[in-house]
Amino acid sequence: MPTLGSLSGGTALHFIGRHLSGNSVECNFQQVKRPGFAASSTKVMCSTPAQNAGMVTVEVTVDGQESQGGHMFQYSPSPTITTVTPSIAFDQAKSIITVHGKNFRGTPTALCKFGQLHTSVLEIVSDTEVICRAPQLRVQNISISVSSNGQEFSRPSPLVCVIPFASILLAVPSTGQTTGGTMVTIFARKVHSALAVQCRFGNLSVPASMTSQNTLACVSPSLAGQTLDTRPVQLSLTTHGLAYTQNNVMFAYGAGSHIMSISPSFGTSEGHTPVIISISDFMPTNRTSCFCKFGVQLVGEAEAVSYGQAVCISPPKIAGEKMLLSIECNDVEILSTGLNFEYRLPVLVEGFLPRH
Repeated sequence: MPTLGSLSGGTALHFIGRHLSGNSVECNFQQVKRPGFAASSTKVMCSTPAQNAGMVTVEVTVDGQESQGGHMFQYSPSPTITTVTPSIAFDQAKSIITVHGKNFRGTPTALCKFGQLHTSVLEIVSDTEVICRAPQLRVQNISISVSSNGQEFSRPSPLVCVIPFASILLAVPSTGQTTGGTMVTIFARKVHSALAVQCRFGNLSVPASMTSQNTLACVSPSLAGQTLDTRPVQLSLTTHGLAYTQNNVMFAYGAGSHIMSISPSFGTSEGHTPVIISISDFMPTNRTSCFCKFGVQLVGEAEAVSYGQAVCISPPKIAGEKMLLSIECNDVEILSTGLNFEYRLPVLVEGFLPRH
């Protein structure tokens, strides 16, 4: 039975023993008598009267015979909730919610209530703080109540927003330098547009911005000074410091995007040759700015920048020169491995034979 109840009374107590049935059954709360009900010869039930805060001795009387050894019962003010943190919970996960207020008491029968769903209190930190674990919930706005004895609950808390878990479908690129600075585009689903979402690379979090519905962008953090293993790390989304995705993807530090091929690999010394550059793990956004580099010379902005490729226009050079081709996007240089662009003399036709 509960060992404490509210000052206003009404707490249902169940007494277990022997020889408890009779014509007259009463419960005595420190000289305040209440009628009892003998459910059987081993069980008596009664309801507490109103009392001031404090401990009282409760005894059961059957046909005028008082039970041996009283039971202690504590009258306590009802719990009151002021705030709950965080103000969100997830539908498919047992979210941890911290409840702040007053008059929280720790007993084996203490409960948290989410709407009409009851769960045991995870931890009573103090008389002003309780930790609850939410059951599986449906998407809705829901209130929380707390009970110290499993019967009398506090008034409902401010509403908690229950949202679905987001899931990451794809992250591009999936690699980046250990110095950080890689713009990563994350394609996800069920992302709540009103939430402040962060990207978490391993245990490092950075802000994320919504570029369109269910598409986010974030810049990979530097691993400088970190003891974190550099390759690979889990890439996930968080909100309010909570894990927001269950299906994390991997992000590899150290590799980064690189040029896989160029076509054509040669052009005339007069320049103006469009060169298609194929780039691994390259997913530009409308904020991506790329510039072409022939050798050490930046020659202008790349054209037709799209998924996995960009187009550069060759500048004039001396025939016979070979230039290492690279591209800079948002001040990050994307290199090739020995892919040179060769300059050749232009093909010149001065005439043809026969002329008749």
